[in-house]
Amino acid sequence: MRTLLTYTLLLLALNLNAQKNTFKLSYSPVQFLKMDKEWLHSHDNDKSSYSGAFTLDYYRHINERIKIGLSASYETASYEDKRTGSYQPPYPNHNNIIDITYTSSQKYRYFSFGPQLIYHYINNDQFKLGSAISLVLLHNTTITTFEFQEEKSSKIDAFAHLELLSFTWGKTNGLTGQLGFGHKGLVSLGYFFSF
Repeated sequence: MRTLLTYTLLLLALNLNAQKNTFKLSYSPVQFLKMDKEWLHSHDNDKSSYSGAFTLDYYRHINERIKIGLSASYETASYEDKRTGSYQPPYPNHNNIIDITYTSSQKYRYFSFGPQLIYHYINNDQFKLGSAISLVLLHNTTITTFEFQEEKSSKIDAFAHLELLSFTWGKTNGLTGQLGFGHKGLVSLGYFFSF
């Protein structure tokens, strides 16, 4: 029994020292919707708000330089448009012009999930620098409200995220960030821990 306990503690110590698993939690203020020129152009005169992209990554080390894992990201955006118009009713002997103000709004929710692969160019104890690619399913929910009517739609698309540069600074926990294009945003910073 003592030998089994000794081997278990030894394997646990080796596993902790190897740091085979890594979790990253990051935030990007420049997210997917802000990079979509068509969406921005269609909403540039409206009252818009963005949550930013929140991302949770998990990696399992294959060897010193290659890791595979999963990525999940969530972001929201909304806009509100108020417009005023006028019309003259088509009734005989009716000369009054009626002013109308109406409000429309849309809310967008994006959730993405999929596998990813990272390769480290620099891999030392305190600093890692690499590139990554993720292939994700992107679930988009849109809620459109016009006056008192609400319409909800959703669709699923396949999407890729390319991290041109990804870094971690710290041995078992610390600062992480990435510069890339896709569901994680253009630039993101966050916290990581390895075990």
